[in-house]
Amino acid sequence: RVNRGLPAGSVEATDDEPRAAVDRELREETGLGVEPGERLAVVRNVLRHDGAEREFRFAIHRATAETTRVTDEPGLADEEIEVVRWVDDIPADTLDRDLLLELLGDGWC
Repeated sequence: RVNRGLPAGSVEATDDEPRAAVDRELREETGLGVEPGERLAVVRNVLRHDGAEREFRFAIHRATAETTRVTDEPGLADEEIEVVRWVDDIPADTLDRDLLLELLGDGWC
Protein backbone atom coordinates (compact mmCIF):
# COMPACT_ATOMS: atom_id res chain seq x y z
CA ARG A 1 0.00 0.00 0.00
CA VAL A 2 1.25 3.44 -0.91
CA ASN A 3 0.82 6.20 1.66
CA ARG A 4 0.41 9.61 0.15
CA GLY A 5 0.86 12.60 2.32
CA LEU A 6 2.71 15.76 3.07
CA PRO A 7 6.42 15.64 3.91
CA ALA A 8 6.79 14.95 7.61
CA GLY A 9 9.47 14.83 10.24
CA SER A 10 10.34 15.92 13.71
CA VAL A 11 11.92 18.74 15.60
CA GLU A 12 15.39 17.55 16.61
CA ALA A 13 16.16 17.52 20.32
CA THR A 14 19.19 19.78 19.85
CA ASP A 15 17.93 23.38 19.74
CA ASP A 16 15.92 22.85 16.55
CA GLU A 17 13.31 25.57 16.10
CA PRO A 18 10.00 24.50 14.50
CA ARG A 19 10.47 26.79 11.47
CA ALA A 20 14.01 25.47 10.91
CA ALA A 21 12.68 21.91 11.22
CA VAL A 22 10.08 22.58 8.49
CA ASP A 23 12.82 23.75 6.11
CA ARG A 24 15.20 20.90 7.05
CA GLU A 25 12.60 18.15 6.65
CA LEU A 26 11.40 19.49 3.30
CA ARG A 27 15.00 19.67 2.03
CA GLU A 28 15.69 16.10 3.20
CA GLU A 29 12.51 14.60 1.75
CA THR A 30 11.91 16.66 -1.40
CA GLY A 31 15.05 18.66 -2.15
CA LEU A 32 13.04 21.89 -1.77
CA GLY A 33 14.21 24.76 0.39
CA VAL A 34 11.30 26.72 1.81
CA GLU A 35 10.40 29.82 3.73
CA PRO A 36 8.10 28.43 6.44
CA GLY A 37 4.87 30.32 7.00
CA GLU A 38 2.03 30.17 9.45
CA ARG A 39 1.04 26.99 11.27
CA LEU A 40 -2.33 25.93 9.88
CA ALA A 41 -3.16 23.04 12.20
CA VAL A 42 -1.85 20.43 14.60
CA VAL A 43 -3.04 16.87 14.00
CA ARG A 44 -3.07 14.40 16.90
CA ASN A 45 -2.59 10.72 16.04
CA VAL A 46 -2.78 7.90 18.56
CA LEU A 47 -1.43 4.45 17.74
CA ARG A 48 -2.53 1.48 19.84
CA HIS A 49 -0.92 -1.95 19.66
CA ASP A 50 -0.91 -4.82 22.15
CA GLY A 51 -2.21 -2.61 24.96
CA ALA A 52 0.42 0.08 24.41
CA GLU A 53 -0.45 3.56 23.23
CA ARG A 54 1.77 6.10 21.52
CA GLU A 55 0.74 9.64 20.62
CA PHE A 56 2.16 11.79 17.84
CA ARG A 57 1.35 15.37 16.93
CA PHE A 58 2.01 16.77 13.48
CA ALA A 59 1.94 20.47 12.68
CA ILE A 60 0.87 21.51 9.19
CA HIS A 61 2.54 24.71 7.99
CA ARG A 62 2.08 26.90 4.98
CA ALA A 63 5.44 27.38 3.19
CA THR A 64 6.82 29.11 0.12
CA ALA A 65 9.25 27.07 -1.97
CA GLU A 66 12.51 28.65 -3.20
CA THR A 67 12.23 26.59 -6.41
CA THR A 68 9.79 24.14 -7.99
CA ARG A 69 12.44 21.51 -8.84
CA VAL A 70 12.10 18.46 -6.58
CA THR A 71 14.85 15.90 -6.14
CA ASP A 72 15.07 12.63 -8.07
CA GLU A 73 16.39 10.93 -4.89
CA PRO A 74 13.95 11.83 -2.10
CA GLY A 75 14.50 11.20 1.58
CA LEU A 76 17.46 9.98 3.57
CA ALA A 77 19.05 6.56 3.03
CA ASP A 78 16.85 4.84 5.67
CA GLU A 79 13.57 6.35 4.46
CA GLU A 80 11.22 4.61 2.06
CA ILE A 81 10.17 7.59 -0.03
CA GLU A 82 9.72 6.52 -3.63
CA VAL A 83 8.74 9.74 -5.32
CA VAL A 84 7.86 13.37 -4.62
CA ARG A 85 5.89 15.50 -7.02
CA TRP A 86 3.72 18.56 -7.39
CA VAL A 87 0.03 17.87 -8.01
CA ASP A 88 -2.84 19.88 -9.45
CA ASP A 89 -5.42 18.07 -7.29
CA ILE A 90 -4.97 16.37 -3.94
CA PRO A 91 -5.25 12.61 -4.68
CA ALA A 92 -8.24 10.85 -3.10
CA ASP A 93 -6.01 8.50 -1.08
CA THR A 94 -3.90 11.27 0.50
CA LEU A 95 -3.55 11.07 4.28
CA ASP A 96 -5.59 13.81 5.98
CA ARG A 97 -7.05 14.84 2.60
CA ASP A 98 -10.29 16.24 4.05
CA LEU A 99 -8.36 18.34 6.56
CA LEU A 100 -6.03 19.66 3.85
CA LEU A 101 -8.96 20.64 1.65
CA GLU A 102 -10.65 22.39 4.57
CA LEU A 103 -7.49 24.27 5.57
CA LEU A 104 -6.52 25.33 2.09
CA GLY A 105 -9.96 26.06 0.65
CA ASP A 106 -10.81 26.32 -3.02
CA GLY A 107 -7.67 28.14 -4.12
CA TRP A 108 -5.14 25.80 -2.51
CA CYS A 109 -2.71 25.68 -5.43
